[in-house]
Amino acid sequence: MRDGINKAARIVINHCLKNQLGTIVFGWNKGQKNEIELGKKSNS
Repeated sequence: MRDGINKAARIVINHCLKNQLGTIVFGWNKGQKNEIELGKKSNS
């Protein structure tokens, strides 16, 4: 999974450099799906 993210990030960075775009923010939201409130009904 991480390798795929890194390759996608490289594609985005190359695109931004080619088109002279400024700030890029990438993040890794560890445990994000585990901490959300879905209410009474969910797809668990």
